[in-house]
Amino acid sequence: MRPLFGEFLIAKGLATEDAVVEALIEQMRAVPGTAELVHAHRLLGNGDLFRILAAQQRSGGDFRATAAALGLWTPAVAERAGSILAGLRRPLGEILVKSGRLTLAQLASALDDYVAETPLAATPASPAGGLDGPASPPSRAAASLDPMLAKDFAQAFTSQFEPSLAGILKLLIDKDSARSDLVHACRRAMVDLIGIESAARFFGAELSASVAQAAAATFEALLLGENFGAIRAVRDTLALATAVLAGLAQCIDKFHDEGKSDDDPNLRDLTKRFWLKAAATQALCRKVPIA
Repeated sequence: MRPLFGEFLIAKGLATEDAVVEALIEQMRAVPGTAELVHAHRLLGNGDLFRILAAQQRSGGDFRATAAALGLWTPAVAERAGSILAGLRRPLGEILVKSGRLTLAQLASALDDYVAETPLAATPASPAGGLDGPASPPSRAAASLDPMLAKDFAQAFTSQFEPSLAGILKLLIDKDSARSDLVHACRRAMVDLIGIESAARFFGAELSASVAQAAAATFEALLLGENFGAIRAVRDTLALATAVLAGLAQCIDKFHDEGKSDDDPNLRDLTKRFWLKAAATQALCRKVPIA
């Protein structure tokens, strides 16, 4: 079974149990209770919500179990609630960095080692916020980003991540690449994309983080099923993701605002094409038979 990221950090001596527990408690505090979430996002009507709360007070059970007993916690509601919670939950690595328990460099190195050393699970849990789930754009981008962090992120993407992803694309395009080389390239891509996601979420670049997350999810789906018949679609998804991330990095560097990407029709079109391609590729990776 794949260890949780906190367990991995403790095992490697990168964080103490006390530090991880404190970070997890902080992570939990940022997430609303289920009833509050259901009400805030109108997942159920007030009438159904009242029935659940009344029954919960009588039985003393938890909200989800009570709702399920009443036939109101449907798969659709559960999926929507889980998706919202995943978006609200702050990544453990981000909390550890902001509290001074880890440096950003240590986090990036730990993410690299975590992906490389731990086996993929059937239901993966990303330390950066989750790789699983459908590819879909965030509801909105942050209005303004910290100028210093924005410049650092843009420079890191241009000087480190973009050249690395370009090299990976070359390997994926090469028809003579051995299967082992393809697996290694896919793992490298996941490491880079998770690193981009972590750095972007660290200072609030949610659109960049979501693009990187969705791109990484395509590689995870490919590797989980060893569905290398879908390698071309995964490669095309990475090419689109790299182009979108490069455009967003320029907006971040110049305007400190990802929202400015809406003013560029070419980038807007690229972004739309990426989300469609990422969703289609993830679906394809689940269907292509093992070669």
